[in-house]
Amino acid sequence: MPPPLTIVRTSQDTDRSTADTIQLMHACIAEAYQRPEVIEATRKALSRCGIFDPAWRKAEDIWQWVHSHIEFMPDEQILQRYFGFSPERAVQTELLQRPELLLATRRGDCDCFTMLTCAMLACAGVGYAISTVAADSDNPHRWSHVYAIALSEDRREIPMDTSHGRWFGWEAPHWYRRKEWFA
Repeated sequence: MPPPLTIVRTSQDTDRSTADTIQLMHACIAEAYQRPEVIEATRKALSRCGIFDPAWRKAEDIWQWVHSHIEFMPDEQILQRYFGFSPERAVQTELLQRPELLLATRRGDCDCFTMLTCAMLACAGVGYAISTVAADSDNPHRWSHVYAIALSEDRREIPMDTSHGRWFGWEAPHWYRRKEWFA
């Protein structure tokens, strides 16, 4: 069984660092979507859905469940509070909590929300992708946010920002660049 979390020192090369992180995220999702904890969370999220409901309906219920059951907490706070990292070291570190750990801790940042959301989508039989955006006006070239995208039966993309989204289908209105990452 893989460790419940991965701690990675970030690189100054935001494109390379992000590509490496997304690769790890896809591996975590592939390992997690059949785990009992993820299956149970998906079952709870889809309690109002039927097996033949469309992908968008399943995605909406998963968005609602994750958005209302997991609390956003930046990596820096988690690393300082629970692992004793100094503020300087915490800022240079990426923490990836695997979906089963996030279900236990109920606190994580956008990449942790994204992995859980994608694992639950996969568990429900809904296709997914991961979207990254550079949305920080102080650093418009750095990837600053990540979220899940559900894929409908006709491959239409449905944004699922469970960590920052104001509603199902919401995504950041202003960004400088965006990239989708398919498994």
